[in-house]
Amino acid sequence: MEEPLRSHVLHRLDRMAAVTDYRCAAHQYRMLAAGHCHAQMFRKLLPWDHAAGFLLHQEAGGYGRRFDGSAYTPSVTGGGLLLTPDAASWKELAEALLR
Repeated sequence: MEEPLRSHVLHRLDRMAAVTDYRCAAHQYRMLAAGHCHAQMFRKLLPWDHAAGFLLHQEAGGYGRRFDGSAYTPSVTGGGLLLTPDAASWKELAEALLR
């Protein structure tokens, strides 16, 4: 993440029960779909990393938006992505980490 957002999020991570990063979007989407984690956050949005996983998450009933709350589209590769089980969880997590 670019500064100052990076420092802002890092100082708020203590609000999370656990934080992991496998540095593999495919694996992280699999974990999210299987219920092994509650949320995922990505900074870089290359379509080959996220288009299929985002669709899978959405089709399974999950909710995802870019950091600013706008809808994810594969043609936009910046702005970060936050994925949660539903809109209420997204709003709460975005408030806790990003605002």
